[in-house]
Amino acid sequence: MEDRVNEQDLLERLRVLFGAMPMPHGVTLGIGDDAAVLAPSTAPLVWTIDAAVEGVHFQSSWMSLEDVGWRSLMAAASDLAAMGASPRGVLSALVLPGSFGKAELESLARGQADAARATN
Repeated sequence: MEDRVNEQDLLERLRVLFGAMPMPHGVTLGIGDDAAVLAPSTAPLVWTIDAAVEGVHFQSSWMSLEDVGWRSLMAAASDLAAMGASPRGVLSALVLPGSFGKAELESLARGQADAARATN
């Protein structure tokens, strides 16, 4: 099925959506293969990642996939703010149904990229 998402296609699409953003200080390599490269820093770093679970944190029948992407990134940004930290990057873990195709992933990632731009 050609609409299926594979990891290489996903990484390339994320590079397009997020790649135009400036690389934060201390980040040597951003979007990688399940990892990023951070340079040692004298300032403490706060990292957070949350799962956004349908039926618990959102209902897809009530919002678009762009909204789900936006909300998922903003939840992590809110956790950083609660710790007195500013965003320098983003971690995202997605568990998606097998029927999730490239168009759906594009919409979700577009919402995340918009939220990333909004949080600078």
